[in-house]
Amino acid sequence: MIHALNDFLKSIEELEILLSHSIELEKSLSRDNLSIISATSKSVVVLSCGYFENFLKAAFMEYIEIINKTNVPKKYLRPKIWDTNKRNTIKVLESLSKKEETHHGSIVLTYATYFENDSTSNKPLLVKEAFSLTYSNPKCEVIEQLFKGIGIHRLKDNEMLMNRFSSYVYFQNKLNGFVDLRHSYAHGEKGIATSSLAEVEDYISFLKKCAYLVNEILRSEICKIDWDYHSDCFKFLNNILCFRR
Repeated sequence: MIHALNDFLKSIEELEILLSHSIELEKSLSRDNLSIISATSKSVVVLSCGYFENFLKAAFMEYIEIINKTNVPKKYLRPKIWDTNKRNTIKVLESLSKKEETHHGSIVLTYATYFENDSTSNKPLLVKEAFSLTYSNPKCEVIEQLFKGIGIHRLKDNEMLMNRFSSYVYFQNKLNGFVDLRHSYAHGEKGIATSSLAEVEDYISFLKKCAYLVNEILRSEICKIDWDYHSDCFKFLNNILCFRR
């Protein structure tokens, strides 16, 4: 997930540079700069939301890629992963058949190989795209649904979330409020007050904390899978050594 996180942070860094230039303009107190400052505020909100949504999709796909490469037996993965893999792969196929000018059958044959065991794999491969379907902007429930897809439930009780944010309610309200604001700006709704540059900076900081949180939870899950698998390997070797004695 580190690649997804780094790409996100690089994109956010560009927006932070734009914000810093606009803050300097704001200090001049010139009315000529008000339209630039307003446009910057709205643009950064809309773009950062898009970057965050792309990060979520990329992070969960990277997580699945790592699982495929680790090649641990099927029993070490949460059962929900296999349900998501089969159910959402059908949706991936449907979306591909609509976008690509190709025969649906050829797509099915290509993806069917992911569900087959072979001599070099301990389990069928997982289709990474099946774990990145969101269908909407990244509100709290969207993040929860992505985690549920890999078997991690009750995000509101997650200790790592509590360590980064004051409460789950704060996390939920802040993120959902940000996405609602993005909708207002993107669709040109009238009567919506433009956020100050300081408020936008705060949102950017919040999104970065959210990205670090997602990365931390996924990394922790990878470590757990790896630990459980290798612990059993060492137990097996130890039993063999004890038997030989």
